[in-house]
Amino acid sequence: MGSCDVVSPANWADVQITWNITDYSWGIRDLYEYTLNEVIINFSDSLPAGTTMYINVTIYGYNSNTGQYQSDSFTNFTVFTSGWSAALPYIITNKDTQYSYYVSSFFGISPPEIVDIKIVLVGGSNNCTILPIYIEVQKIGVATLSFAPSGSGNVPIDVTERSGQDLRDYVINFTLGGDWSSLYPYVTDENGNRLYYWYFYDAASQKTWFWVKMNLSANQVNTIYLFYGNQSAYDATYFNPDKVFWFFDDFNGVTLNLSKWNIPTLQNPSNYTVSNGLLELKGGQWLWTKQNFSGSFIIDLYANSLDSTAFPIFYVDSTNYGWAILLNTSLATWGATTYQLNNVTIRGFNLADGSWGAFYYPDGGSRSPIFGKDILITTLINVTSTQAEFYLYENGSLIATFTQGYSPEQSEPLGLGQWYEYNYTITGPRRNPQLTLSSIINTTSIYDWILVRPYIYPEPEVQVVGQTSGSYTFRIYFKP
Repeated sequence: MGSCDVVSPANWADVQITWNITDYSWGIRDLYEYTLNEVIINFSDSLPAGTTMYINVTIYGYNSNTGQYQSDSFTNFTVFTSGWSAALPYIITNKDTQYSYYVSSFFGISPPEIVDIKIVLVGGSNNCTILPIYIEVQKIGVATLSFAPSGSGNVPIDVTERSGQDLRDYVINFTLGGDWSSLYPYVTDENGNRLYYWYFYDAASQKTWFWVKMNLSANQVNTIYLFYGNQSAYDATYFNPDKVFWFFDDFNGVTLNLSKWNIPTLQNPSNYTVSNGLLELKGGQWLWTKQNFSGSFIIDLYANSLDSTAFPIFYVDSTNYGWAILLNTSLATWGATTYQLNNVTIRGFNLADGSWGAFYYPDGGSRSPIFGKDILITTLINVTSTQAEFYLYENGSLIATFTQGYSPEQSEPLGLGQWYEYNYTITGPRRNPQLTLSSIINTTSIYDWILVRPYIYPEPEVQVVGQTSGSYTFRIYFKP
């Protein structure tokens, strides 16, 4: 009978976002304004005459016109009357100052983020025969950042070592749009040798995160390849987080894995709920690893649901004290005014009895933590000869930095905890206020997985072909 499939005029497009950057910095206070300049598009295929294109770029950032974080949509409609060659970039120039965003590390304002790019192409025709009829079907394609490619192929990834050292068994990571879990992905080095890797599809952001363990030569560009779409070449033995990370737990099973975790002596292991691959921590519960870690490292932690007063723990010394970064929404109410207490602080925490020690405010990048569902919490610990530097990120955005003149012991565990939310009422004169506890809220956080990987400064630069975040370049794939 024949068939007539709908096809896209192009397989993919590389979209580059460029900015005009104005420097308003003064003293130690850095402040920049990013204004959208151009959207540059390179298509994989030449477009036939008469093709129409609609593009929508969704940008999230601290808009300098409104003075707040918000999402903005930049749109454009184009008719390629004479078609368009794949050899030529198509450039859309922005003339609207509404797409302007402040950026500052001092004030904790993150650069504008490209949340999504959507392109719709309509043009050309696909000739086909459905006996006894001969018809032409117009080509149409839709592409977004959330689409993974179809078919089979590979994506080159350039990894540049920047510390001047040969790195063995280092773990690099990168992100690709869409769900790659059904594409049988695997990774090789430039000689075709398989590499151990792990990936996680985040349905909330519609992105797949990859981590790959590899060796790197000092100051060299090392290319690896992510292959997809070839089931016969897929080997599941290399998809192994226990071979990739220093530590990994995805909480599969029905009880907490006590071969990996310690809990306080006076607490019952059965009170720590593990179900459907998730760990639930309630107020007053905490745990720490049996495995010890030394030097600099990164903790990646995915919260299925993150509640106030969650805290990652690290560098637990021989006296049971560790550093805990407390994410807090406790409140103090004075008359008609409500104050939020200590959004993010670093505190001493005693894992033996749950007592808290001295606390410190962030020395940079401070902003309110995010609570809710599907949050990636990254704690980066960089140890130098004189101090330890702590960086806390949520979904890739810097929340807080701390610097402590502290020398960790040779090898120490890390952990995770949940506390209670305390709300207060303030009474009395301003010079001598009285703080009265008004309520205690039992909070709960739920975690999908936790991993620990090595860190070296400066980290290797990872550049996915067609998706370089530093220059705001993205490859998007068309469907069907």
